[in-house]
Amino acid sequence: MKKLSLLGMMCLVALSFGLFANCSDESGSGSGSGGNGNNSAYVDLGLPSGTKWKTQNEGVNANAYYTFDEAISRFGNQVPSQTQWIELRNQCNWYWNGEGFTIVGPNGNSIDLPAQGRNYNYFLNGYYWSSTSTGSESASLLFFDDGTNVYMFSDYRDEALSVRLVQQGR
Repeated sequence: MKKLSLLGMMCLVALSFGLFANCSDESGSGSGSGGNGNNSAYVDLGLPSGTKWKTQNEGVNANAYYTFDEAISRFGNQVPSQTQWIELRNQCNWYWNGEGFTIVGPNGNSIDLPAQGRNYNYFLNGYYWSSTSTGSESASLLFFDDGTNVYMFSDYRDEALSVRLVQQGR
């Protein structure tokens, strides 16, 4: 399990449907996820659904981007649904680590979700596909910015975004 800074341990993140508290680590330290996402493990975060989350994003060096259709075609039901993203957001504590979020589950296990996701990302934002289609041209995704907002919205299916996989629970 990744160690959290003292600030991270003391910070209580508001787990509402809309906004999260800013829990920035003044030192700017944090590890984020890296490496080859295809060989990473799944972590049981202790979620009610039993969903296990992969420790890294998909793709070479965990920096690949996929359109919605590419993600669904390649990874199928391993792409988390909107419901699974909402469960992760509402059941876990999210701590900004300077490079994205460290997400700590009810059982104390954690994953990192780096701020990346668009091939033209200039800010500390994260964009991650869900498997939930919201129309013939749009699909649901998780968005976050530099430690203050985490929410779901829809975007065009031809956008190239990050993908984090799950294993179905129990």
